[in-house]
Amino acid sequence: MKFALFTTNLAGGGAEKALAKIASGLAARGHEVDFIVGEAAGNTLPPAGCQLHTLASRAGHGWLGKRRLAWRLRRLLAARPHDLLVSTLPFADEIATLARAPRHVCRIANTLSAEIARLPAGKAQRRAARYRELYGSARLVAVSQGVAEDLRARFGVDPERLRVIANPFDFAAIRALAAEPCPARPAAPYVLHVGRFAAQKRHDLLLGAFAQADLPHTLVLLTPPDAKLAALIAQLDLGRRVVIADFQANPYPWMAGAELLVLCSDH
Repeated sequence: MKFALFTTNLAGGGAEKALAKIASGLAARGHEVDFIVGEAAGNTLPPAGCQLHTLASRAGHGWLGKRRLAWRLRRLLAARPHDLLVSTLPFADEIATLARAPRHVCRIANTLSAEIARLPAGKAQRRAARYRELYGSARLVAVSQGVAEDLRARFGVDPERLRVIANPFDFAAIRALAAEPCPARPAAPYVLHVGRFAAQKRHDLLLGAFAQADLPHTLVLLTPPDAKLAALIAQLDLGRRVVIADFQANPYPWMAGAELLVLCSDH
């Protein structure tokens, strides 16, 4: 079969990584896979065995920028017909919808109502209306039963148009990556958190708890440096106990060496 998989960029977030794993897995099984990104931004490698297509050096996220990308996507799909297009993340989902892509499925990787609940009232109403319009009549794949139930209960998605397919894991590849040398990894015992500095990830909760915990460990954060994060660490007087180790394309050696891996996201 011929697959087209589409996301915003190769920035290395969870949704993008999962889609790349799906792409390389399909290619390894003998399928032809076009991996399409809206913009050239990102610091992770494209999936193995796939043809990479970049629609723009930098994607415009406004009304005109979205339609330019949709026009480029429509031209690409016309030149390279496919059996199925899978998009992930709302921006890519919207571009594919504007392009009127045939045989299109949106992969929903987050609990959308929880995302909306964090927004101010007016913005929350607009976001909810946008999602109802975008996903109300689309074919959808949810990454968990919880995400699927949220789509049904909060956005009125017809269960007949919704399937649950969990994220893939290549355990042999993960173990091989975890065994790679990692000289930057701390030698002393450490607690590890992996995730970008964003409200959903709740670094405030993590750092507050760590400040109260009587632990001899260092807290290592795999996230790019951020002034607000540094200020929060300083406010809690954690400067000597917390290390911001930047984004790591291969986080698995860090995970393998940690005493504890912490997940504190709200959703």
